[in-house]
Amino acid sequence: MAELRTISNDRLSITVSDHGAELSSIYDKEHNYEVLWTADNKYWSRHAPVLFPIVGGLYKKELRYKGKTYHMNQHGFARDNDFTLISQTENQIIHEFHQTDETKQLYPFDFTLKITHTLKGNDVMITWDVTNDTDGTMYFSIGGHPAFNVPPMGDTPQTDFYLRFGGKKQLEYINLDTSDGTALPQITTPYTSPDGIFPITEHMFDNDALIFEHNQIHEVSFLFPDRTPYLTMHCQDFPYFAVWQKPGAPFICLEPWYGRTDNSGFMGDFSEKTGIQKLKKGQTFHAEYSITIH
Repeated sequence: MAELRTISNDRLSITVSDHGAELSSIYDKEHNYEVLWTADNKYWSRHAPVLFPIVGGLYKKELRYKGKTYHMNQHGFARDNDFTLISQTENQIIHEFHQTDETKQLYPFDFTLKITHTLKGNDVMITWDVTNDTDGTMYFSIGGHPAFNVPPMGDTPQTDFYLRFGGKKQLEYINLDTSDGTALPQITTPYTSPDGIFPITEHMFDNDALIFEHNQIHEVSFLFPDRTPYLTMHCQDFPYFAVWQKPGAPFICLEPWYGRTDNSGFMGDFSEKTGIQKLKKGQTFHAEYSITIH
């Protein structure tokens, strides 16, 4: 059983598991409720997995690189491996993971993945550092997948809550092939609100996740029924963002991504994948997002 690491201050307590370096709890001491989904198997058995080295799925679950084909499941393998605890202080937890013989059967690169969780006041900062330890160029994607309790307590209907995307009134999302989760980017759906406040509706996720491309979303909040903020995610530089829920579940995921699922029918080299990130040997990719509990 993986160790759980907890740090706390006067406002929040957070717990991170060594398994997947997964944020497993954000407890709001002021309001006495758990913010993060409890990983109840009835709906979804995860809290906030880190998606690496792919985000979403590969067409036919195949990764083709330099003439060789590898097979990898949706969202990659980082979330299913134990990380090494590098350090734990009163306000920060740092984990690290490297390639293994098993990952090399799925993904042909050597890497260091460092994940840092920092607690400051009512903010939780999640930081990723990916270093290429391979000779030559490394290709990868990485993303967050935190699930939040909506509602956080009580029996208020989820459909009484709202989303706000930093005040934006006009967005658009791409559609997915629901048979395999690959993208149909040529089909986009407008997503608009006259006042920038978007209701959470019963059938919002009937066709899987809403995926926003082209760096549309820099900030997103859940709002209580009275339209005051519950929590806000800040994700300034992320080119992709998804909102997802297992239909009927009492949680909703806010997902900042560097990369996304394959286009339907994509049979090209991994280096040509939509949204792919690349690093030269020895280079480090850095990204971060934060969650503010109001």
